[in-house]
Amino acid sequence: MKSSASKSLFWGTSVALSWTWGLGLFFAVQFTFQFGLKGLLSFAIPNAIGLFLFGAGTAAISRKAKPGQSLESVFQKWSSKFSTVFLFYQFIALSLTIFALTRYLFQPLDLANPALLLILVVIALLAIAFLLGEQFGISKIKYSHAFFYLVLVILSIYIWLQKDTVTSIPITGSIPGNELNFWGYLIPVCVGFFTGPWLDLQQWQRAIEMQKEKTSITGAYLVGSLLFFAILLFHGNLTLWVMEQGAAVYARKGIDGIFYAQDMITRFFTGNGAHAADWLPLAYFGFLVICIITTLDSGYIAVKWHLHHHVKEGKNMLYSILPKNLLTSPIPLFVACGVTALVAIEANLELEYFMVLYATYFVTYAMILIIRSLNNPSPDTRLPKTKIFAISCLSLVLAGLGYIHMEPALLITGTLIPVLIGGWLATRKQSDIAPTVTNNTDLPADKVFDTAPAKISEAGTGEPGTDNIASEYVQDKWYVHAFRATYGDTNSVGNVYFGMYAMWVGKTRELFFNYCLPDFDLKKTAFLILTRSFEHKFALEAREFDIIKVKIRVKSFNRKFATLEHRIVDQKERLLGKGTQSLLFVAADTYEQMDIPAEVLAAFTPFTT
Repeated sequence: MKSSASKSLFWGTSVALSWTWGLGLFFAVQFTFQFGLKGLLSFAIPNAIGLFLFGAGTAAISRKAKPGQSLESVFQKWSSKFSTVFLFYQFIALSLTIFALTRYLFQPLDLANPALLLILVVIALLAIAFLLGEQFGISKIKYSHAFFYLVLVILSIYIWLQKDTVTSIPITGSIPGNELNFWGYLIPVCVGFFTGPWLDLQQWQRAIEMQKEKTSITGAYLVGSLLFFAILLFHGNLTLWVMEQGAAVYARKGIDGIFYAQDMITRFFTGNGAHAADWLPLAYFGFLVICIITTLDSGYIAVKWHLHHHVKEGKNMLYSILPKNLLTSPIPLFVACGVTALVAIEANLELEYFMVLYATYFVTYAMILIIRSLNNPSPDTRLPKTKIFAISCLSLVLAGLGYIHMEPALLITGTLIPVLIGGWLATRKQSDIAPTVTNNTDLPADKVFDTAPAKISEAGTGEPGTDNIASEYVQDKWYVHAFRATYGDTNSVGNVYFGMYAMWVGKTRELFFNYCLPDFDLKKTAFLILTRSFEHKFALEAREFDIIKVKIRVKSFNRKFATLEHRIVDQKERLLGKGTQSLLFVAADTYEQMDIPAEVLAAFTPFTT
């Protein structure tokens, strides 16, 4: 029990710091500047509760999972469907984190050659993320984060004890402020923070690692949410204090006419540095830097973990073309984040422009993920991706217009649209959301099959005409060959001879090739497809006159090899057997092994899982 409690404490510090990215850290200052203590609490409480609910939710998913099914397998299934969304979410999170520290800490210092300084700052942040990410894997990062959190506590105490050494600024004239609607901001904040953790690779990786270590996910996230709340509370109260000292005069008017105060504390400490304790500004700067780098190192580890899994699966055509080391490295994505941050700084953007994405664009995806994964850890995950993307973009535009023009109705509408539609899509039947078959009109004229097989009744009913079936069709990325077993398929005792299953798979594979590559001519081809390996696992036996369906699709491929998977089922969709086969490709004239031809990649892609 003691060991489990200590693990929860260690993991709690890592959860808190990995969630203290630029958005929460600096927007706590802005929300407090706009709405005072009410703003601070209404921002910090939903943020902390949303983080805890993610931990409680993933713990519930873990408990509901079937025997032999782990939280990681549940996540990997979803991440294969939402891979681009997860990576885009992480890209925006890391970009705004680099942006926030650079713009709200280093840019206000007004040092010589600011353009070069900011570039060097971004390079330094990236380098620190790479070093810490490589030094501490996910299993060890909880210890480094526990150390960093202890340093944060020490710095926070020092700042609070020494803050009275700063001289107040005489208040002259009116203090800058915004005529903003509180609810117009509170609702997007609540939506963003209640759904946000579910698309964060860093949080999923932590929950999965906790399950592997047999640590209470709920307990660790309870600790983490409280520690995270303490960070926001400290930063918000520090904001209230500097405002009492006249720091509100440092608020800046942005390009949209709204006043921003994320760098107010930095400007206040540096502007009064001659009258402050010598180490006070540096202590505050250290506080900010630690909060940021402990998000960046977590992001490095999480992105690397995510990319390694998906490149290993080999389900994207790019995986067979680009070098594997490049595809699995987080460095290109981090460099892109650094460039994005510098461009945003040059354009005089603010943190809120990134924030709108989390309250709108990602919400539909998050709602579907939350509802379906909590209801059933292994659901059918077919999704109308184009519709979801369109809804997400529409909500982003509405909320963006509402923010820029300070129209709370638009801001709230843009936020609630993805919540309502995402919830609606998540609770609909799968057959209503995405079609499971390919339409005949999309196929070549000489390759049109019955895509919706006729009603199949159990063999042996004796009712003529009720057992008619479509012999070949495409169903949910499976190429299906349906037929009836006959006497020639059976052995002396009446059940299907074991060798026939491989024969059936072989015949279906040839039909599949004929469908995918209708122009293939053995006399003219530059390549041949050879079988590298074949395996099959028997499940149930079939008998004479049973209706058999052999299904084949592309499981994965890389530069050299393609793997097909097959399933053999009966008329009741009971599994008779399943397996895989590996294919290689050779030149037709020399028989030398070659890369998968481009025309084969193009033909296989529609059948790739």
